[in-house]
Amino acid sequence: MNAIHTAAAAGGTHYHPSELTIWGMTLKIIREEGGIRGLYRGLVATAFGVAPYVGINFAAYEFLRGIITPPGKNSVARKLGCGALAGSISQTLTYPFDVLRRKMQVTGMKSGGLGIKYTGAIDALVGIVRTEGVTGLYRGLWPNLLKVAPSIATSFFTYELVSGV
Repeated sequence: MNAIHTAAAAGGTHYHPSELTIWGMTLKIIREEGGIRGLYRGLVATAFGVAPYVGINFAAYEFLRGIITPPGKNSVARKLGCGALAGSISQTLTYPFDVLRRKMQVTGMKSGGLGIKYTGAIDALVGIVRTEGVTGLYRGLWPNLLKVAPSIATSFFTYELVSGV
């Protein structure tokens, strides 16, 4: 028995091999998850989260750079730490948008969905706060920071290395 049939036998979702491609899954979402709109579920939350994230990321980095890496004290470890802190700060402040995006993307999914229908980002926000409290907007933050901190640290370090800043 292959993995597709094993998942179905174990009570999981059964996917036809033709659905396990980008095009196949795109058509499945269009067909079963609300048409073309299903492909863009969570876009508003994403748009409202990305711009502040990037802005805060750069502002925090520039601010921290002046404190953590003053002239004569700009070791690799300090530079990486500065980027990691900036990424962690910006991710923490904008993380609720990330949670909203993910909740919007899985709402109403036939297979694996939450069984909850949100009419939009505001409805999702109110629903999450009502059922999980404000802490629900930060669920999963720590694992996310473990990914973001080294990534942003490396990105800023590489930028400085290449640009000669």
